[in-house]
Amino acid sequence: VKFTTLLYTIKFENMNELDGLCTTVERGNREKFVCEAEDAIFFRFCESEADLHSEDSSSFRPTYTHQVFGDEEVIFGYKGLKIKIFYTAGSLKQYVRVQHTEIVPANSSVQPDNVLKLLADQTPAGFTTDYNEFVMDMDKDRSFRPPGAMVSSYKLDW
Repeated sequence: VKFTTLLYTIKFENMNELDGLCTTVERGNREKFVCEAEDAIFFRFCESEADLHSEDSSSFRPTYTHQVFGDEEVIFGYKGLKIKIFYTAGSLKQYVRVQHTEIVPANSSVQPDNVLKLLADQTPAGFTTDYNEFVMDMDKDRSFRPPGAMVSSYKLDW
């Protein structure tokens, strides 16, 4: 087992080697605090506030996450982790919502990965974690026009 935390990479031959690091986490439950990043992340493009609450199939998952979460593409420290990354449809401003059902105990000798910091390090344009700010960004996005002059266009009739 190998997983990357915010500051270091740890390689273990088996989960029993975690005994010295996670003394307060029950031995049988440690694997619940390690999740595959591509299973935890959801992307969605939004045009309205209703898109933030919809559970339809327009969300998609990343294929690769090693750029943010290391070669093993795992996130440590959370149980039931969901990272939802919403984009405005035009200007691509981002809103990030991180949810989990449980976090590694505070008295543990290891800390959970700082998901927001890891994402921020790879997002030069930045993002917001404020719901109301993102809703206002979507409202402004209705009048968004990309910079430059239109060279050509086409229309599809379905």
